[in-house]
Amino acid sequence: MLHDSLKDDRTELISRCRSIATPHPHAATAEQLLQGVPLFLNQLVHALRSLQSEYAPCSMRMAARMKQVP
Repeated sequence: MLHDSLKDDRTELISRCRSIATPHPHAATAEQLLQGVPLFLNQLVHALRSLQSEYAPCSMRMAARMKQVP
């Protein structure tokens, strides 16, 4: 799942985001870069997990229906 990939590659994603944001003239402050990207990733992973658990029963029902179709 996407949230697993985000979690597994967290360190690399944070590093890349910081390196992209730093050279811009209106870049975030050092503290924003230290805290903002990890906070965003935490929120994104949480949202994706919530969606997965919310739609899991529906997708299981759909998979079961598809197996019944001749």
